[in-house]
Amino acid sequence: NRKRIFVIGFIDHKLDFKFPSPIELKKTVFDFLEPKVAPKYYLGEKGFKFVTCHNGRAKINETVMRTQKANQQFNWNGNFIFEKLDKSKHDKDILKRAYIGTWEGSTGVARQLTPRECLRLMGFPDTFIIPVLDVHAYRQSGNSIVVNVLRELIKEIERCGAFNE
Repeated sequence: NRKRIFVIGFIDHKLDFKFPSPIELKKTVFDFLEPKVAPKYYLGEKGFKFVTCHNGRAKINETVMRTQKANQQFNWNGNFIFEKLDKSKHDKDILKRAYIGTWEGSTGVARQLTPRECLRLMGFPDTFIIPVLDVHAYRQSGNSIVVNVLRELIKEIERCGAFNE
């Protein structure tokens, strides 16, 4: 849980700023997933077995994702995606890397979120260019403010006339 504090202040104390009302979430993580994912994001046997057996440290197919903790050797703490085995989606390159296992009675593979999927979850459009390595993209998306929240704050700052000064 990465809590954010938003402090908005104005020299003119007469401005009528109100924090935007909460917006009901209508999407789940599955609305942000890419249809085709590179093989490097799929877990091998050790990773698959860890994330499917350590429910307290790793979660699979949650509708709301939590971030993965960085650690020195593996990033198997956090949330992962389990995909039922699909020969049309999981080509030979993916199957060469991914471990095929069983989770909740289904046969399939597990993978981490891609940097693009992480950025989508933070509200960035697909046109946003990722000019850095994955490790940096993950860190940057995790440290980012949710774009939609920033947009709503700016709308309210405009509405109360702060930019008219």
